Amino acid sequence: LSGRSRRDAMETIAIIADLMRRYLMTRTVLGVTTGLLYAGWLWLFGIDLLVVWALLAFILNFVPTLGSLVAGALPVLYAVVQKDPATAMAIGAGIFVIEQVMGNYVDPRVQGRQVSLSSLVVLITLLVWGWIWGIAGAVLAVPITIALMIICAHIEPLRPVALMLSDASDYEELDRQARR
Repeated sequence: LSGRSRRDAMETIAIIADLMRRYLMTRTVLGVTTGLLYAGWLWLFGIDLLVVWALLAFILNFVPTLGSLVAGALPVLYAVVQKDPATAMAIGAGIFVIEQVMGNYVDPRVQGRQVSLSSLVVLITLLVWGWIWGIAGAVLAVPITIALMIICAHIEPLRPVALMLSDASDYEELDRQARR
């Protein structure tokens, strides 16, 4: 590689690494918050295994969309067995509120500033990579797509693909996202 090409490649790798660090740190903070909210809510109803439910919510937080469905359904099913259907419904309602607030308000605002991917693209890549690689693909879907978007943004003929993957509305905004 020429000196300029090598510099461009190193810049692209540095940007990808920075976005990955931001993504993982943000997902970790949001996961801990969700886990603590789950544990607090379940504690109010006297549900056992609080640490398990909090840890499960934290871990599944790394799988967009589908992870929160699984993390929310399991303690509700456990509550049906341990308590009664009415208590399970109340627990389910509270978990639904937690997921709505975290998933529709907090997460997009915090994560959107960090990742800059279209929500539709995240859902599609989650389904595709999850189908191809299973759970590992679901966990890696967003990081792979971030890397792909940044690489495409730095290769002139692939810039339209990067624009499609990102949540940017034009190339100037894409450049700001891809050259942090």
